[in-house]
Amino acid sequence: MIHNLQYRILPFKAIYYKVLFSSCGNGLKLWGRCYIKNPQNIKLGRNVSINDGVYLNGLGGIEIGDGVSISATSIIVSTTLDSNDLRS
Repeated sequence: MIHNLQYRILPFKAIYYKVLFSSCGNGLKLWGRCYIKNPQNIKLGRNVSINDGVYLNGLGGIEIGDGVSISATSIIVSTTLDSNDLRS
């Protein structure tokens, strides 16, 4: 039973994240498990669907427009990597 709930729309999770996002239009749908870091830097348009296994890291800012569906297991990261700081 719990396993089946992972793949259903989770309206309470959407309400929770809608408050945390920088801005969020109506119609947000979160399906299954998704991982969202730094939601305060993420702006979502209307009718956005985030599917199971998606990873978003909004550290550098993310803007997603209206009517976008993010495919399952997609990764969107807005951080940078300074190759000059890498040590061998």
